[in-house]
Amino acid sequence: MELQTKIKRYRSEHDQTLRFLKQWEEALQAAARADQEFRNIGLARLCEMETQLTALVRHCEEEEQEFDDRAIEHLQDEHAQLQELTGSYKRLLRVLCTTPATRSLVELGQQLVAQLRRHIAYEEGLLKQIEDGQARILQR
Repeated sequence: MELQTKIKRYRSEHDQTLRFLKQWEEALQAAARADQEFRNIGLARLCEMETQLTALVRHCEEEEQEFDDRAIEHLQDEHAQLQELTGSYKRLLRVLCTTPATRSLVELGQQLVAQLRRHIAYEEGLLKQIEDGQARILQR
């Protein structure tokens, strides 16, 4: 696949992920509210989003196959952290019926959203370097 096509695809995926993170944050905020009705709505939305989390993990795995050795080590470390947080988040999602579990779920979700935003910013920086010709990061 042509370099510019890959960069365009990654940017599109990053934009989609950032839109999802905004929706996720809104659901986390609703789940954190004291009002039971809002909390239930937020928790239901969070449960519906679990499949999108699995897709994010798959996205990370696909990226690792695209980048060369210089960039891959850092990406693998970040992806491993994201996968660990995602696993913890999904386990908590399954026991969300108690208020303390809800609070933990919201806090962990917020941490994961923040880390995903930082990760996308890092990858966008790599893409910018490639476009500027400062680094040869993509193999194919």
